[in-house]
Amino acid sequence: MVNRKRVHLAVPQNALPVGQPPISAVCMGDLVFTSSIPGIDPLTGEIPADPESQFANAFENLRRLLHEAGAGSESVGLITVYTPGREGRSFINKPWLEMYPDDSDRP
Repeated sequence: MVNRKRVHLAVPQNALPVGQPPISAVCMGDLVFTSSIPGIDPLTGEIPADPESQFANAFENLRRLLHEAGAGSESVGLITVYTPGREGRSFINKPWLEMYPDDSDRP
């Protein structure tokens, strides 16, 4: 049987609405599974008004969560991003390209 280890991203108490589970990952062997990762500011717990900052925060929160799990961005096999509409795509590109600058080495 594979041991299961849970890690959580440290965020201020006010960052998560009541009832929302913590931002977490489960490590099982060499695999890491994450919860949804919101675009909250990890220092203040606030959600920025502008989508560009929200997506930048979400990718930074992913980096931090992976680090807590003992992994890095090179370990990611799939990222699914949900936006309210297609216009959100332009805000994803900047943090995506910062995390994965090599187009031959992306999830």
